[in-house]
This record gives sequence, structure tokens and C-alpha cells, in this order.
Amino acid sequence: MESHDPLRVLAQAGIPTDGLTPGQRAILSSLAPDEVETLIRVKQQMDEHAPEVEAHSMVGGLFF
Repeated sequence: MESHDPLRVLAQAGIPTDGLTPGQRAILSSLAPDEVETLIRVKQQMDEHAPEVEAHSMVGGLFF
């Protein structure tokens, strides 16, 4: 039986974990598999919509 390693799974999904503080790593390490999958799905959605979000710019405190 393979052990559950949230940090490895997150890193394999393209979510950087190397620069996290020890406290942040501890929290992510304690996530259940379904919680890890939720984070991965959120990142995938953000990546899918990044071009339209990044296309906007802030000018004088307003988004265009």
C-alpha cells in the first residue's frame, strides 16, 4: 500500500512546495487526499483562466 504524501502529489501537479515555511508544509502534509485533489482542481481552474485575468491591467487603481 502506497502512503499518502500530499506534498509530493501537489508538487507533481505543478503546485510549488519548496518555498513554503515549515508551518505551511506541516499543514499541507496533513491534508486528506480529497483536500489535495480540491487544491489541484482550484489551481487547474486558475491556470485555465490566467490568460483572461492577466490580460487586464491596473491603471490609476482601476482594472481594465
